[in-house]
Amino acid sequence: MHPTDPAALLAPYRTHLTDPRHALLTEQLLAWYLRTCTCDQDPSRHASTVFAAATFDFHCAPRDAALQQNLIASRYLVLFLAVDDSTAEEKAVLAGQLTAGRAPTPGGCGTALLPLLGALREQGLATERLLAEITGLATAMAREAHVTPASETLDQLLALRHTTIGTLPYITLWRTLLGLAVPAPGAPVEPVVDDAIEATYLANDLASLARDGDADPADSPATSNSVLVRAMFSVRSAHAADDRGELPPEAVAGALDTTVARYATVARRVEAAEGDLGQLLRGIVEGNLEATSHLVDARYPGANALIPRLHRMDRTARADRASTDRPRGSTGRGGVRECG
Repeated sequence: MHPTDPAALLAPYRTHLTDPRHALLTEQLLAWYLRTCTCDQDPSRHASTVFAAATFDFHCAPRDAALQQNLIASRYLVLFLAVDDSTAEEKAVLAGQLTAGRAPTPGGCGTALLPLLGALREQGLATERLLAEITGLATAMAREAHVTPASETLDQLLALRHTTIGTLPYITLWRTLLGLAVPAPGAPVEPVVDDAIEATYLANDLASLARDGDADPADSPATSNSVLVRAMFSVRSAHAADDRGELPPEAVAGALDTTVARYATVARRVEAAEGDLGQLLRGIVEGNLEATSHLVDARYPGANALIPRLHRMDRTARADRASTDRPRGSTGRGGVRECG
């Protein structure tokens, strides 16, 4: 029988949970997930997912957020990581369900979706755009298993990666929780939001390079890593479905240099953004690097040798330019009631 005590399941991660708030968020999130998910997986896998989700939210969320806001935002990250770690077949099933307006299969990789939406609706918060973005994410992740450098252009593959990184729904969720303006369903996001999303996927792909470079194509398509994609196109190897093992070192090195330079460009634009949205985006971009460094042992082997190459920003550098008055309807700190 698998242990279900959160404290026991989190024992392997205790050395990383040195901040009391980080530890509390992780413990409460795991307790919720164990109550919610009805799958037959070893609960230790849930503990691994929750540790990563709580770590990203702990570092990326606004520093004055209420714990209950963190718990709701972390539900999305549990959902994202569960889908990201699922099989291609499971992704396709979830995408089909959401596209058809049906609920995810209980115990499946989309288990966290309905409780996430329910927690927001209980607060009277809109979920239409968020649900549309999550549906688009699931569809893109399902499609990723079937695209190759031979079937798409470089720009098309980078656009797909822009979606599969999963940052847009997280940004929309925090905008909703903080009472910030959210674009209408179907409306484009602001250019600086696209910059923040690009920064997160560039950093993630750089940090994942060692792992993805050695991965089985059936488990991790090369198209899921923009560094590998750039390297493939640089040597005109797009005729192959997945030839990452044949990439010359100089092609990968050149793609790394391009990634570092591009990251600096988009990160500096985020760094210059004004208002509460700019403040939120800086926290997410910079927090993503902090969380990734924290998760080297668990998810990103070798990342600490590459992350120092990326532009770093002061996430509070423009705090004086952020509005002190959020739009009417803001939840503000502590504005989200406790959720089950």
